[in-house]
Amino acid sequence: MANIPVITVLFSLSWVAGMVIFASYANCDPLSLGYISKIDEIVPFYVEDKFVFLPGLLGLFMATLFNGALRYVLQIIIKGVKVIPHLLLVNILLSPLLMFTYCQHKFKITLL
Repeated sequence: MANIPVITVLFSLSWVAGMVIFASYANCDPLSLGYISKIDEIVPFYVEDKFVFLPGLLGLFMATLFNGALRYVLQIIIKGVKVIPHLLLVNILLSPLLMFTYCQHKFKITLL
């Protein structure tokens, strides 16, 4: 319950950023003019177009996006790496020693 205001603020910020970009390019479409090749490139193009007077801001913005994407992928990989030893232990090493039986909707594990 404590992070509901934080989530609300983050979603509101992304909505406001989308509306600002939409209002900025209402009369000209960068995609149809050939400035960008995919619609996914609109946010970096906006940062490059509007903040050209701040040198290095586009690089900082792109590094932030790249860091967020890498962090998400690494989090998934780390979760997978934590599961692999457990799977190896249970399925390969202990499976010959354990016999699983299904009886009256309950699993019984007995050692051979």
